Amino acid sequence: MKAKFAFALLFTCALCFSLVACSAAAEGQDPTTASSTEAGMDETAASSDETPAASAEAPTAAGEIVIATADACALFSEEQVEAAFGKDAIEVNAQSEVIGAECEYVFDAETDTQLRVTFYEGDAARQYFAALVAASAESCDAFFEAMFDIAFGQGGDSGEDLQGTPLSDLYRQYLAALEPCMYAVSEDRPEVGTNVVSSEVIFLNWSSNLAVLGDDQVVEITYQEPVTAEAEAEFNTALDRDSFYAVAQPYRDSVLAAYTEMLVGLLQEAVAE
Repeated sequence: MKAKFAFALLFTCALCFSLVACSAAAEGQDPTTASSTEAGMDETAASSDETPAASAEAPTAAGEIVIATADACALFSEEQVEAAFGKDAIEVNAQSEVIGAECEYVFDAETDTQLRVTFYEGDAARQYFAALVAASAESCDAFFEAMFDIAFGQGGDSGEDLQGTPLSDLYRQYLAALEPCMYAVSEDRPEVGTNVVSSEVIFLNWSSNLAVLGDDQVVEITYQEPVTAEAEAEFNTALDRDSFYAVAQPYRDSVLAAYTEMLVGLLQEAVAE
């Protein structure tokens, strides 16, 4: 999942979202291309009563994944990213901040369609996630306000001494904090790596995420794109959290899970080199 959101847009949309999210934590704004949604929904209709392949049988555990590079833009080449998603990256942007480093592969700047590789590191990242988790314990409104107030890269201050706390634990707490306030579903992926977790999020856009967890570093890989008008119309029929999750689940199974598998392929290719 993604820890970095478009904060200005988030602040505007959170006011509308809270009418549903904080009454039962639902949400109705998200992203995917029309072609991928139509194909995915056709697939879902054909197998609506089947268990998704990823959970049909217990996966065989792989070993722990170790990210060797310290350069977020060196994990994948531009050619690998373009081949994985079948589209050209018009920009590749690198930045280094207090809580780590990030690389963005931008496919469409206007729609904010991109692949993002984020390296969260050290005590600043610990404080960042802990501050968001603490806000979520108060309310969804407080959580959204914290996400807006804590600018990406500037970290946050939870007021706790977190030096002995594994960053992986705080990241998992952050993923759990998302679930009451937006559509967010996470699962361990032992068949990819014993320290790998995937998540699909629907909030302002589609977001498929893969994270490699460590005590002092979390590497998060996120693909996002806009929601279609068709999907958004369905999401807007949801009046509470449970109904939103029910409407969103087929999109997760058919669309977002497919993007997650693309991220898995990219990661496996990178660590095999």
